[in-house]
Amino acid sequence: MLYTFLFVFDDSNTSEQLQLINSTILTSNLNIGICASTSFSCASVVRCNIDNVTCSIESTICVNSTRCGQPICYPLPMANKQICPPKTIKVVVTTAVLLTRTEKEKSSTMEISTSSTTTTTTSTSLSTASTRGWLSTGNMTYARYSHTSSILSNGKVLVAGGQVNFGYTVLNSVELYDPSAGTWTTISNMATARASHTASVLSNGKVLVTGGADSSNFLSSAELYDPLTDTWTTISNMINARNYHTASVLTNGKVLVTGGFNRDSNLNSAELYDPSTGTWTSIGSMNNGRWDHTAS
Repeated sequence: MLYTFLFVFDDSNTSEQLQLINSTILTSNLNIGICASTSFSCASVVRCNIDNVTCSIESTICVNSTRCGQPICYPLPMANKQICPPKTIKVVVTTAVLLTRTEKEKSSTMEISTSSTTTTTTSTSLSTASTRGWLSTGNMTYARYSHTSSILSNGKVLVAGGQVNFGYTVLNSVELYDPSAGTWTTISNMATARASHTASVLSNGKVLVTGGADSSNFLSSAELYDPLTDTWTTISNMINARNYHTASVLTNGKVLVTGGFNRDSNLNSAELYDPSTGTWTSIGSMNNGRWDHTAS
């Protein structure tokens, strides 16, 4: 019997050691190293067929998971040889643009580090055109990855949700970064803990958060954040549960949501959210199912 091992990578700058997950793929007779994401909950996957070797679900492979205590159908899109090299995933967002009649445009960017193999960081840093370097700023209140960050109309940055401890804890906590003070403030929690979701700033200044996954399920739920009242309001669910999808605000103010991944497959479906009616409408599907993609 040939074992295929799943690895996760250590993305720190000082170590290239791979950590072996106690899982083996039972479908071949050669030892093959492959990297895979552990950002899933046991409740979000299904058991292998009765032979403990095959899976009936598209784009999955039977894995004997010691963490889940049974053979599970592991989503192949989450296993990729190309994620083996050490790397750091970073989110870079623009935090402020200041304009006066007498000054040239000044801009700054904020880098929110996400995760490493053993820890998740709260550290952030700033870069300005004048210094051409990075400066430390205040830490986030909570370490997190697979979260979202959105620039509000007042210039502050809204950070929502995410995960810690590589999938074991999903957050509903939210905080605001004030570029003028370099400080973070904890604000009202989302109604639902979620990670790998999307957050879109609407034309009315509110923030639409959609989908993602909690500790046990892929989510179709959506909610709106109102910066003026610091409140979250649950709205109509999307037609399909999805995470690692995209959400794009169109010129007419509607939000286009495409693709993503759920328990069964990569999604090619798409839907539109209309802020004026608070409703979702299914539209034409993409030619191919895809997740963790881009939309412009």
